[in-house]
Amino acid sequence: MKTITTLFLIILLSVTATAQDVYVAGFVNNGTKDVATLWKNGIAQPPLTNGAHHATGYSVFAENNNVYVGGVQAVSNQIATVWVNGSPVALTNGTSSAGVMSVFVSGGVGYAAGYVWNGAIATATLWVDGVAQSLSNGTHNASANSVFVTSGDVYVAGREYNGSKYVAKYWKNGNEVFLTDGSSDAMANGIFVSGNNVHVVGYTTVGTGSNSYKVATVWTNGVSYMISRLESEAISVFKKDNQVYVTGYAMYQGDQRVIMWMNGSGQFINLPSNNGVGRSIYVSGALPDVYIAGYESNGTHNVAKLWKNGVQQILSSGGTEAGAFSVFVDDETLSVEAPKRLPDFLTVYPNPAQSLLHIKTSKPCVLQLYNLQGQLLNTIEVTNQHKTIDITNLSSGLYLLKDIDTGDTQKIIKE
Repeated sequence: MKTITTLFLIILLSVTATAQDVYVAGFVNNGTKDVATLWKNGIAQPPLTNGAHHATGYSVFAENNNVYVGGVQAVSNQIATVWVNGSPVALTNGTSSAGVMSVFVSGGVGYAAGYVWNGAIATATLWVDGVAQSLSNGTHNASANSVFVTSGDVYVAGREYNGSKYVAKYWKNGNEVFLTDGSSDAMANGIFVSGNNVHVVGYTTVGTGSNSYKVATVWTNGVSYMISRLESEAISVFKKDNQVYVTGYAMYQGDQRVIMWMNGSGQFINLPSNNGVGRSIYVSGALPDVYIAGYESNGTHNVAKLWKNGVQQILSSGGTEAGAFSVFVDDETLSVEAPKRLPDFLTVYPNPAQSLLHIKTSKPCVLQLYNLQGQLLNTIEVTNQHKTIDITNLSSGLYLLKDIDTGDTQKIIKE
């Protein structure tokens, strides 16, 4: 994984930003294969894949003029992939099926959430700058569907099988938080964190046997609220100005309708009889503007669409299958502070390092070494001008070295 990690990190740190561009990720079928596709301001960009094999972009994130699309390309097995400015970075080698369902960039670090199959079991997986971390233990099927990073904490929403039912849950810094008790099937599809409030959306199943059906559900700080009485599913959530926006679908009079809920109140977006799904929601600006990416049927094929304040923009021709799965508005709403570096009087080398890390300083200091789950691994007192730290026993991956006086940090790569 060293090559993957280094490539992802180098590309991640490379450019500067523009604002107000609207990005949508999804796929368009070329007649035989699904082609991973990115639209910018309604215009399809050069295809992310060449159409020789199926591929889909499930998530898009933009920061500092870099655009990240997470998804899947099926060569022999499915390969978990992040396209960075159109260039593919494979997170898995294809020996087992895997996929990326969500991407997020924070402080110069790239996060991707998804799954990796190990034989007959799918493991919920988080990649941090290309380095895989298993969220589930591989005993039962699990998936990671959405990732959100704020204030150094990493939240991942998903589900895991308990032996009889799927349990909705999220992981905070790798520690699981159960949203349902496992008595009926449930799913956590999307997550958004604002201040101290963790908003998760998905569905819970009500009824039994042939009379069971999904109902769209919001969990706020673990407390559940069904936002529909219809058969429905909540897929994506966004919070702005104390308003919680959710999109998904609801069944109404035999039609599957794209729907937006605001603070629990639902509004259909598309016309009756055009079966559709809202897959992603983003809220931007002072008005604000509400963007929903998804798709609806033209009677023959699903058509990729973007709705802005309920007005549709058609992204695909309708002559073949297509879908829009994620929307991101580059308006700095989710931007975070640029990663700080250690003070000028401190030098850390080599970086990346394999066994020994050298610290050179012109004055005494105290440093702390953390992993990306926020766990303190080592406190280092540097009293002389030079100190050597043995990192041989650390696993390969990304770490943070923090000066406790200034709070400044630097990323350290252990090869």
